[in-house]
Amino acid sequence: MSNLKLGVEVVSAHNLLPKDGQGSSSSFVELHFDHQKFRTTIKEKDLDPVWNETFYFNVSDPNNLSDLALDAFVHNNVKETHSKSFLGKVRITGTSFVPYSDAVVLHYPLEKRGLFSRVRGELGLKVFITDDSSVRSSNPLPTMETFVNSNSYSTPAQAPSQQLPDFVPNPFSNKKAETRHTFHHLPNTNNPPQQYQPSASMAQPPMKYGVDEMRAEPQAPRIMRMYSGSSAQPLEYAVKETSPFLGGGQIIGGRVIRADKPASTYDLVEQMQFLFVRVVKARDLPTMDVSGSLDPYVEVKVGNYKGITGHLEKQKNPEWNTVFAFSKERMQSSVLEVVVKDKDLLKDEFVGIVRFDLNDIPTRVPPDSPLAPEWYRLENKKGEKKNGELMLAVWIGTQADEAFPDAWHSDAVTPVDSSMASTYIRSKVYHSPRLWYVRVNVIEAQDLVVSEKTRFPDVYVKAFIGNQVLKTKPIQARTMTAFWNEDLMFVAAEPFEDHLILTVEDRVGPNKDEVLGKVIIPLSSVEKRADDRIVYIYILNGAVFNGLFAVGKWFGEVCMWKNPITTVLVHVLFVMLVCFPELILPTVFLYMFLIGLWNYRYRAKYPPHMNTRISYADAVHPDELDEEFDTFPTSRGADLVRMRYDRLRSIAGRIQTVVGDVATQGERFQALLSWRDPRATTIFVTFCLVAAIVLYATPFQVLAVIAGFYVMRHPRFRHRLPASPLNFFRRLPARTDSML
Repeated sequence: MSNLKLGVEVVSAHNLLPKDGQGSSSSFVELHFDHQKFRTTIKEKDLDPVWNETFYFNVSDPNNLSDLALDAFVHNNVKETHSKSFLGKVRITGTSFVPYSDAVVLHYPLEKRGLFSRVRGELGLKVFITDDSSVRSSNPLPTMETFVNSNSYSTPAQAPSQQLPDFVPNPFSNKKAETRHTFHHLPNTNNPPQQYQPSASMAQPPMKYGVDEMRAEPQAPRIMRMYSGSSAQPLEYAVKETSPFLGGGQIIGGRVIRADKPASTYDLVEQMQFLFVRVVKARDLPTMDVSGSLDPYVEVKVGNYKGITGHLEKQKNPEWNTVFAFSKERMQSSVLEVVVKDKDLLKDEFVGIVRFDLNDIPTRVPPDSPLAPEWYRLENKKGEKKNGELMLAVWIGTQADEAFPDAWHSDAVTPVDSSMASTYIRSKVYHSPRLWYVRVNVIEAQDLVVSEKTRFPDVYVKAFIGNQVLKTKPIQARTMTAFWNEDLMFVAAEPFEDHLILTVEDRVGPNKDEVLGKVIIPLSSVEKRADDRIVYIYILNGAVFNGLFAVGKWFGEVCMWKNPITTVLVHVLFVMLVCFPELILPTVFLYMFLIGLWNYRYRAKYPPHMNTRISYADAVHPDELDEEFDTFPTSRGADLVRMRYDRLRSIAGRIQTVVGDVATQGERFQALLSWRDPRATTIFVTFCLVAAIVLYATPFQVLAVIAGFYVMRHPRFRHRLPASPLNFFRRLPARTDSML
């Protein structure tokens, strides 16, 4: 008999379709190969489950391996009816199987079972072939479909009583993870287990058995459970092997290993990890009630666990200072949600939400410094961050954390009077001050007054914040106006007790500076700006085309269906104008008349005055003025003329590049009918013939409506790839293809 086996490691699934009516699914994977069937454990209420389970199939005929196929079906377990619903499938042909050394984890998109099936997501599998004799094949499931779900940590399955689940070690695995073994009935040496034969004659009573998930954790205990299949001994009463720190070291495998640091209070117990969420306060919350205020409270959710703070009446800037602790062992989600709601009589209203990916949350273990809270902008239902800010601190710690004794735990009972929770649940962690960057943009100084009128001042700006001192470069002010436009960066800490001091100094001699003026700015009065705020740069010449830019931006939002009501109204107006083209000009002039009436209230009430900033005369570079008033021919030195010539060459080179790009597009238009590319010209000529027939036979209004609806189509019918006509045009030949 051949030792060839097919190994399948079911890693994880991502973005599965919810099927339980509550926005989630209890998913498992069923593997079919060569008349053998395996099933993974059930992951309750998880759209991104992780299994990391390995199964081995017997290959009956290695010569026919290329004709076989591996089918992986993802199902949702329905507890009420003891049935399953389809979530998707993956089919891998035998020609894709590779040896273990070449196998990698691949994520396959889930496929439909039928024409009307709804699936989404992907399944991560690692498929390989091995002929190692030490690897034993897994026990396949019987052909019957009904199964019983014992608990969230066991695999629901049915098997004949003479077939036993064997723990199959993976000799090729490189992961250093702690394992958990489960022993059920001890095998009888006189009656060894028989090999599975795919037949329907299986009438033995079913037996359920559990398989624990293999997870990698720091100092995880090795659990040995030994009980019969009929017993139901819980996990809390199992014998655990611990490795505690006992002052001088740690006991591992009966030996004492010395430690590098002294023992702490929690070193004698098993280390457990918790997700800590500290809700401090909120500010600038929106108005939700008729009275002009709101009764806010915070709801912290991780999977099925959630913690709720007390609600504060009529507070737009509430303060809770509440700590929540969630056991990392029992997390069933990969996203932490912090929701701010408004307490109401009938239904609590949604205010805003902040989401965290659990993989991005930092880990903190004493004696590390406490994690300082930060301000997070609340996101509304439309995805806009305009509903105020919430101060939070999120970290992963242990029971040795300072916040652990006073934290509200996810498995604890919530008090009846939730307002008492904010009184007794207080965090005692010292928060380090929050640091900010202070950016000082030194632009210019005007109308400088110096003591000596016979020389040009050599001025610079010196800035102070505490012990930090920065300077700008010195500028020789010929017109008593100095221009720097330099950025100076400082670091300041809350509560901003220092002041920003700016001095303008004149370098009189080698070691002598004269202070021309001083400005003191309190840091508490400086505006705070978040990093995600967009900085707009306005060009002066663009003010003439602001109307066209605004119309283009508005039409882009209409095409992207940002406001569905506006887009539908534009569709109706467009159809009306196409059907009645005689209304186009009256509509345009009526619109301009209404805009003129609307702008009457903003009319200018003073005559225009002279403004030197419009012509940029006050901030022009001195070299440009010198070049403007230079004689012809030039009277300047050769080095200065060479510098100006190089600058002119760079500008001319950019202009030449733009003109060349425009000429290239024109050559591509000519190539449509020049037969330089026979296939492209054939396609274009055929298109012109079909377009002529369609335009002749179809009314113009119909074509206009179709074209308008296509331009304003819903984003669901758009894709990010370039359009086919654009790709066709870009590949047309041009003379640039023949240039060196």
